[in-house]
Amino acid sequence: MTNDFIKSSDSDRLDWNSNYKTQIVLAAQPLGLTPQQVTDFCTPCDDETNAINKALLAKNVFQIKTDAKATQIVTSSKQKRANANYIKALPGYTAGIGAALRIIGSSNSGVDTVNFKPTMTVSTGNGVVTLKFIKNGVDGVNVYTRLKGTTDWTFMALDTHSPYTDNRPLANPAVPENREYMIIGVLDDMEIGVPSDIASITFAG
Repeated sequence: MTNDFIKSSDSDRLDWNSNYKTQIVLAAQPLGLTPQQVTDFCTPCDDETNAINKALLAKNVFQIKTDAKATQIVTSSKQKRANANYIKALPGYTAGIGAALRIIGSSNSGVDTVNFKPTMTVSTGNGVVTLKFIKNGVDGVNVYTRLKGTTDWTFMALDTHSPYTDNRPLANPAVPENREYMIIGVLDDMEIGVPSDIASITFAG
């Protein structure tokens, strides 16, 4: 709908609801509204605000748990690989034991583990940033991000299926962020090759 006063983004809706609740009280007397009418007019604002806040909280909790899972996978994979190498070095180790423990890796001769460089595209819409990539024989990619102008990369997740969705909200709902992204190929739980080209996009929420 053209020129609709109801906005589409969550941040705009929260701001609109807060302003409306303040202003309707001030406008009640000149408009001739009863206290009950003021309460009734504020109800949809309260209901929508509560629903949005619950969804944002759930989204944040999901992202935290997803990040924790990815970090734990990386940590545990390194530990399991070290344990496997230790077992393989023991005098009593046999290929049969290795097969039973499933600690014998498969051949990945089709992937150049030294020069492999993943590619991706980034886009924004519906309040998220979407990264599309092609695995080209690797198991997945590790996703990193940072704000443009900063130097340190933040690990986001290991993603085994394209696309990856960055659903983090803006730090300040009123200030767009210029986010940069980089991915690295992952094979047998290890990063391989070289990082992708850095992709940047302005995210406005």
